[in-house]
Amino acid sequence: MTPYTELNRPSTSALKYIPAPPRNFVYTAGAHDVVIVRWGGDKKTMERWSLATFTKEMSAPIPGMKEKEAKDGRVGMGGTTVAMGSASDGPVLLCCPLGPMLVDVDSLERIEIAGVGNLRPIYDRRPHLRAAEDGSAFVLWHTGKNTRWQVIVGGLQLLTFRGNTAKAIHYEKTAACESRPTSGGHRVYSCNGTVRTSELKPVQAGLLKGARILPVGNSLVLAVRGSDPSKGLKGLHAVIHEGNEFGELFTIPDLHEMKDYNKSGLEFDKHFHFVPAANVLVMIPRLKDRLIVRCVDVDQELDKSGRNYLLITSVPPAQAVRGKMYRYAIATKSNSGDVRFTIESGPEGMSVTAEGVITWRVPADHEANTEAIIVQVVDASGEPLYHSFDLNVAAAR
Repeated sequence: MTPYTELNRPSTSALKYIPAPPRNFVYTAGAHDVVIVRWGGDKKTMERWSLATFTKEMSAPIPGMKEKEAKDGRVGMGGTTVAMGSASDGPVLLCCPLGPMLVDVDSLERIEIAGVGNLRPIYDRRPHLRAAEDGSAFVLWHTGKNTRWQVIVGGLQLLTFRGNTAKAIHYEKTAACESRPTSGGHRVYSCNGTVRTSELKPVQAGLLKGARILPVGNSLVLAVRGSDPSKGLKGLHAVIHEGNEFGELFTIPDLHEMKDYNKSGLEFDKHFHFVPAANVLVMIPRLKDRLIVRCVDVDQELDKSGRNYLLITSVPPAQAVRGKMYRYAIATKSNSGDVRFTIESGPEGMSVTAEGVITWRVPADHEANTEAIIVQVVDASGEPLYHSFDLNVAAAR
């Protein structure tokens, strides 16, 4: 395993930064933008900042806030939280005392989608939100008053949406801990080793038992464990599992720099960030004063594992626009080679090249607001893998 690098917090000045008030704000970030929700005094606003230029591009009142306060007086913002997909351009899910709402990143206006209001945030216990990387699903949970893991009313909630309709699923009887959905909400991973379906029903995942887990895209799972004498592993280490049957692929040993990370006050999933496409595991240690970058040659580690593997490491753009070209290049890893792609289900006119590039000229008058896409991916081993995702079709702006 390649040695790690520590990126320390600069002692003099930052190269780029987004100014933020000392309190009364929450924020989230996607592929190209940071969205900040601010409140204080009479101002309650949302801002969009560019990650390319680090400049503020737009500011607008929180949707519906002026009308609400004009009718009922001042609205407190306690318990407000916000999330969007890290590889997406939105939408943003905002949970505030006006109720949960989806917000368009470009206009900072509310998106009217039936079913979003079926989420049940409890604002005197700050709701926690996580989004799928592509922004196609959100998970909400609450922690309790006395201990970090105590569950209160609300349990685990999953929001998925297709076109102009959202679906909220509630599971009341569950321990509340950091959870994250995969694309389309097909699976929900909780840090305590629990995996659930899109209906929040448990999946048999015995190989993940006892680990703190995170999904990595739709194909991999990162599992952080303590010492394992049976495998000669001392101290904290990470195991990479495949995301179907959860078989072990390879181990990243000796994460000694992350000792006592769980005493930092950060949630588990904010400490560990595995990026296979960049061959790095990025970690934030207990003191939160630096980034630790562990280089991981994913191809080499997979080859050393001796297992046959076919993995999809890319995240599809979750939105197509009427009248424009949709393009998605599927990235795969296979030790058998000769990877081939076939569109099994999708709209008329969608095609995929031999290199795995999906294209679709979206008709300007396309009626459906959502298309279910299934791509069969097969390599020389002959064992197929199905890449499924929901594609939202939006109007041109």
